[in-house]
Amino acid sequence: VGALHGLAGHGWSLSRASPDFLQGRSLLEEHTRALLGSPPQSRSVRIMVTMPTEAASDYHLVRKLVAGGMDCMRINCAYDDERAWARMIEHLTRAKSELGRDCRVVMDLAGPKLRVGPVEPGPEVMKLRQKRDALGRVMRPARIRLVPAGLEERRPLTADVDAVLPVAEGAVGSLRAGQILTFTDARGARRKLTVSSVGGECAVVECDQSSYLTSGTELRRKGDKGTVERFKIGVLPALRLPIILKPGDTLFLSKQPCLGRGARQNGDQVVAEAIISCNIPEILDDVRSGERVWFDDGKIGGVIKEVSARGARIAITQAADAGSKLAENKGINLPDSNLRIPCFTAKDLEDLPFVAAHADLIEMSFVREPRDIEQLEAQLARFADRTLGIVLKIETRRAFENLPELVFAAMRRPAAGVMIARGDLAVECGWERLA
Repeated sequence: VGALHGLAGHGWSLSRASPDFLQGRSLLEEHTRALLGSPPQSRSVRIMVTMPTEAASDYHLVRKLVAGGMDCMRINCAYDDERAWARMIEHLTRAKSELGRDCRVVMDLAGPKLRVGPVEPGPEVMKLRQKRDALGRVMRPARIRLVPAGLEERRPLTADVDAVLPVAEGAVGSLRAGQILTFTDARGARRKLTVSSVGGECAVVECDQSSYLTSGTELRRKGDKGTVERFKIGVLPALRLPIILKPGDTLFLSKQPCLGRGARQNGDQVVAEAIISCNIPEILDDVRSGERVWFDDGKIGGVIKEVSARGARIAITQAADAGSKLAENKGINLPDSNLRIPCFTAKDLEDLPFVAAHADLIEMSFVREPRDIEQLEAQLARFADRTLGIVLKIETRRAFENLPELVFAAMRRPAAGVMIARGDLAVECGWERLA
């Protein structure tokens, strides 16, 4: 500012002294300590780790992370639920006490992330395959846990099991280690499963050949005196097949809820274009022809050609020549559109009481303008009687353009930070501008 006044021929002086280089570094360290806690002795940076679902059931995983140097446990509120989050935090509290280390709890509000809606279900099939190393050599057979139908969620996947299959109630109890189960897979291939262990209501079996199992596949076991016992596999989850898009294709983004599907053809003629929905359909009130659309972190791109009361028609301009896969729940970016969606979703408002009670700092997703921060502060005042740090996640072009105003609004709080969400921001603003 002084240089500009000098160029203009006007006298000017600071009303107060600005921090010099060393004072600036000292302030940065002080503010970082207020937000993220004291740094470890061996380094100046903090290590933040996002919790997988397993952290809710595996205390030793959390303990290993704390022992390994985790300074911030990040819980992404877009996944799991309050019960799981509470267990993660309980495990952290126990690990901190046992190890004598500090570690802060960071909770990330999901925010209005645009995502592709559900797609049409595919066949109810599961592929079993051997575990191989990087050179393709077989390391071990596929391992499958058999459980009574309806109990799959109570017996989830673990590191030593590749799949969980529901079977008829009572079928597992008659199995013994070493027994052979035979079946014919979806391709008509004869295959076998070897029972490796039985415990309680579950059994673990191994398959040394690739197999395709479908709902209702019959498993057979030779019983005493040459009899054959038969039982069937229960209902398997349907595959969610991706939509294949190529440059030059059109894709209709529907305002009405629908199951996404790829284009349908009769020979070389397209009789129905590809269609998807999105999780926040009201954004289609704010899009205009000529605006860009990106899917799946920029893997697929297009331009809006037509907007109607039913939705928006998009011409695909960027995809692999052989076709790129677009699956449900993948992100949607609209960098040119002025979206008027609120900064908090209904889920965010449901999560806030728990977050305010348990987090040390909150990551604010898809913040766009200062009033978003003001709304967060108003919500926190309702639920928290303590000061929480906030982190602004800069992941949209609008937030990028409003960054100075956002920083000033956040600086009113005793502890605040900025996170550059490289994936979304690069898609919105271009890789060249990200740095």
